[in-house]
Amino acid sequence: MSTAHNEDYRILIRSVSEQFEHTEPLPAEETDKIELMTYGSFLKKAGSYYISYKETETIGFAGCTTTIKIAEDGSRVALLRFGRANSQLLIERERRNLCHYETEVGSLTLGVTGDGIDCNLTEKGGSAVFSYLLDADDAWEPGFLAEIAAMIREFPGCGLYCTAFSIISHDGTYPAPTPSERGVVANFFRESAHRYIAIPSASCIPRRVFDTVGLFPEGMKIAEDLYMWIRIARRYEVCFSPERLVRYSRVASNRSAASYTPEKTVHSFEELYDPLAPEEDREFVARAALGKALIISAKGGTKEAARAARFFAWTRTYRRTLRKVRALNALPAGWRGPVIRLYNALAWRLARKGL
Repeated sequence: MSTAHNEDYRILIRSVSEQFEHTEPLPAEETDKIELMTYGSFLKKAGSYYISYKETETIGFAGCTTTIKIAEDGSRVALLRFGRANSQLLIERERRNLCHYETEVGSLTLGVTGDGIDCNLTEKGGSAVFSYLLDADDAWEPGFLAEIAAMIREFPGCGLYCTAFSIISHDGTYPAPTPSERGVVANFFRESAHRYIAIPSASCIPRRVFDTVGLFPEGMKIAEDLYMWIRIARRYEVCFSPERLVRYSRVASNRSAASYTPEKTVHSFEELYDPLAPEEDREFVARAALGKALIISAKGGTKEAARAARFFAWTRTYRRTLRKVRALNALPAGWRGPVIRLYNALAWRLARKGL
């Protein structure tokens, strides 16, 4: 059943974009909020609701028409924009889709992973809330793939190939603290304690490695990259190049989530803990788990964060992170986000002085 297609419906759109630096939420000033009130059309057809409206300069797409198609059962959302900047984003729960997105300066292929969809629409109107992750925020410099290919030729058999990178922030571009030597990293876990070796945008995993260690942990939304690095570094050598061939953006608007949604996964960092492993290995696992616990606590996951703090209470290297998790978790849930964002803003300003 469908209703008439006209522009007599009032449409209110609220958008919240939260940004993350790996397992750390970014400062409050880097959270974008947009509210748009306009008129457009609304109809129901073949089990989906269609909301269409004309864009304005509010978000920079004047001259375009956007249609949001929402499945009645809340299983998927499609965002379709037509005009001088065409885009098609498909959002499905717990699934990643490659989508086309155009801007005034060029087009992108984005990975879009659905985080949550809540449809409360009827034929008379209503509301719908959905959130998703965009994972194309960084950029390769010319020569990145050539350097990766060169390392694969020179150092065959490694499980992970990485390069140095630069950090783009609101106040400039800074070199990330990374090793200065090119070649096989002597000890990935020890070297990673105070310097960056692997981040997703500056790393390459040979296909054969997945056949050995498996794929990224299904259902894990936060710190799944660190989970994978641990599994790889335990079985393979890691190769690194000090050439800064990637630009990592701290200010990319890559997170659109208004509320915390628990992970639906059987995987955790607890399962990676090996009491017989070298100390630097065990401490890296603790670091990843506690960093993730900070985000979960800030989003309201009190029990999950408390469990991580209990399990990894033995850490000696990351006692400060452990104390942060405990202190944050003791605060009222509504205070945690602003508190951790303020802390990270101050920490970035201090760290920036040493870059």
